[in-house]
Amino acid sequence: TRKVDRLTFCVNNFDQNDPDAVWEVAAHESIHVAQACLGENVFKDEYLPRIWRTLASDAPHYRRLIDKYPEHHRLLEAEAFYSELLPPDTVKTIVADACDVKR
Repeated sequence: TRKVDRLTFCVNNFDQNDPDAVWEVAAHESIHVAQACLGENVFKDEYLPRIWRTLASDAPHYRRLIDKYPEHHRLLEAEAFYSELLPPDTVKTIVADACDVKR
């Protein structure tokens, strides 16, 4: 039996008419799906310094927001927020590979 993780958007939390806002939510939540498929983090440990650096320089508001999460959730959220900065094809590949989806 294959486990299925569903991606759900609460549409009252973002502007559905803003493609960038839709992408940010889709990318972020898709990475959480990939994490669930893997049962672990999506990125290898050697990429973690780059993720933290990128968030600090390109999205400091996300970096500050991550600090408000419980410590055991921070890395999962860092990966998800970082994914919002990645090209859509990269995020799609990460999720497809993590969840063993045939393309």
